[in-house]
Order: sequence, then C-alpha cells, then structure tokens
Amino acid sequence: FHTTHPAVVELSEMLFSLIVSLFLFLYYDAILEQWNVSRYCTGKGIALKLSHRDALISSLIDHAHSISSLPEINEMILLHEKLLSDFYAKKPLFYKMLFKSFRFYIASAAFSIYYCQPSASLKFTKEFIAAQEKSISINTLNSLFTLLMVSGRLIVYRSEENARDMLFRPSESVQQEISDLIRSMLIPWRTYYSSSGSRYRCHAKNFLPQFFSRYGDFVFHHITIKGILPESELFIERDGGHMIMLILYKEYILQGTQRIILSSKKIASYSHVSRSHICSLLREAQCAGFIHVENNLFIELSDKFINMFRPYFS
Repeated sequence: FHTTHPAVVELSEMLFSLIVSLFLFLYYDAILEQWNVSRYCTGKGIALKLSHRDALISSLIDHAHSISSLPEINEMILLHEKLLSDFYAKKPLFYKMLFKSFRFYIASAAFSIYYCQPSASLKFTKEFIAAQEKSISINTLNSLFTLLMVSGRLIVYRSEENARDMLFRPSESVQQEISDLIRSMLIPWRTYYSSSGSRYRCHAKNFLPQFFSRYGDFVFHHITIKGILPESELFIERDGGHMIMLILYKEYILQGTQRIILSSKKIASYSHVSRSHICSLLREAQCAGFIHVENNLFIELSDKFINMFRPYFS
C-alpha cells in the first residue's frame, strides 16, 4: 500500500494512540509507586483504588441529595454566605482567583498530598496533578505554586535526605485560612445537626490532617464538582464564580421570589470582579437557560439554576 492509503493512516493513528496511552499509564503508575501508594490515605501513603471511585461518587451524590432536600437548606446557605463573604472580603483579589475551579483543584490536591504523604517532593506533586488534570499546563502549575510561595502560604525547603529534592509544607497562616474556609461549610451543617462535626472543633493543626485524610480520597480519585455537576462549570470556571452564584441565590431567598432585583454593579462589588466580567457571565448564563436579565435591574432565576445550585452547595 501507498503510505497515504486510508487503511494505513487509520492503523498508524491507532498504534500511535495505543503507544501514548501505554506511556501515560506507565508514567502515572511510576509516580504512584514512587510515593508508596497504599489502600487508604493515612499519612503513610496516597490512596488510589480505582475500583473504589464509583462507590465514592455514589456516596457523595447520595449525601448531597439528602442535604439539598433538607427543610433548613436555605438557612444553611445563608449562614454559609455570611461566613464566606466575611472570609472572602479579607483578601478578595487572591480568593476571586483561587475560587476558579482548576486553581482550587490544584491547591486542594497539593494540600491533600502534603497531609497524606508529607515526604512527597514538589516535583512529584506537580507531576501527579498534571497527570490527573491534563488540561493544566506546567506553566499554570508553576505560576500558582509561585503565588502560594510568594504570598507566604507555602514553605519550600530542601530535603535533608536528598538535597536535589524540594519539599513543601503549608505555613501556619494558610493552615488557619484553610480551616476557616472549611468551617464556612461545616458550621452551617453543625448548626442544624449538632451531633455531626464534633470532631472538627479542634485547632487547625489537628483538624486539617483529619479532614484531608478523608478529602484526599476524592482528590486522588480525581472526583471534582465539575465532573459530577458539569452544568456548574459555566460559573465555577470564572473568577469569583462561586460568589456570583452565592449572591444570586442569597437574593432569591431574601426577596422571596425568583425574579430578583439585582444589578451587575452590585454583583461586581460583592464578588470583586469587573462589571464587564459580570455582564459577560450573565449573558452566557442566560443563553444556557439559568437566568433571564431585564434592563440590568431584574434577574429571573430559572428552576434550572435553583436545581443546580442546591446540590452544588450540598
């Protein structure tokens, strides 16, 4: 056959795809082996049991459904909004950037790796994240890690055993930040269900290892909100997207109607992003059927938005 024969081209493409897939599998496996992977995330190794992934997703969805169906769900959301908006307002320029889905995943993965395997090097941490989230470039990873270091949230130092390896640990200040952020979700739940979450009342140094020993299961199996609830991507892939959804739902509760009075200026001020950013997002949300905007004053939230946000929050 001539080299341009369709059958030859198709066969070549199949072989190439097979070789690439095999390479990625072996490369990914080598990273896990380097980290001494164990069955569970206990501080001695990183859990990655793919057969366990479906069970985790099913459990997460069932739990979210049970929370979103609670009669107190709106009160819980309002309490979360108050806690988070106060937290967010302290450093809005940083958090509007961090709350973008893929950046939040990078930070979550890095801290999950640290608390489950403190001896993991910075290099392998980046390789692990890049292997899981292939849409993230190494430049993006480096930029976010640099920002975390420069802002004093991440401390990087040389390994005593191997001077070529750079290790990392969260600073005391970021440990408290992470703890406060997590509690903005736990406190609303604990307020109405006081028997739950009692083990999370300790200091951040004790609280975070406990939390990430469980949260790490979801990170290492690459279970993300975007993957489970893809319709939320329109919001959470934007700077300040979580806060934008939050103010929309907050006003729906407070005004008692899906046709709320809310200007793009007020949303921009609340989420600390530009009005042009808000207007662009609102247009896309309207095209997707989440909202209907009238004269930059009224926003009508659709049932689609309400039914997306409740399980997203939960």
